[in-house]
Amino acid sequence: MGWFTAGRLQVLDGAGKSLSAWIKADYEQAGVRVIDLWEPLRAEVQVGDLVLLQAGCDKTSATCAGKFKNIVNFQGFPFIPGKDWLIAVPASAGQNDGGALS
Repeated sequence: MGWFTAGRLQVLDGAGKSLSAWIKADYEQAGVRVIDLWEPLRAEVQVGDLVLLQAGCDKTSATCAGKFKNIVNFQGFPFIPGKDWLIAVPASAGQNDGGALS
């Protein structure tokens, strides 16, 4: 489960037609798939209403490659150094090999 976490739900017919919401979580509970939304819709979705669920993306290169098989179009920066690199200062003593700061 979790395929639709961070995705989008769109209501295509019924009382909530044209409403949409961001999906907070997608999980299974007692054998039933549950989709939690960040905010409730302004209309109730009834059994039989047609909805469109769009898969969620956490914007990591691993998800882009594994879930969507689309690493070629990934436009993030997965290899930026960590926070410790941003606060590094030159040192005249100790081991200066480019490794992690302690």
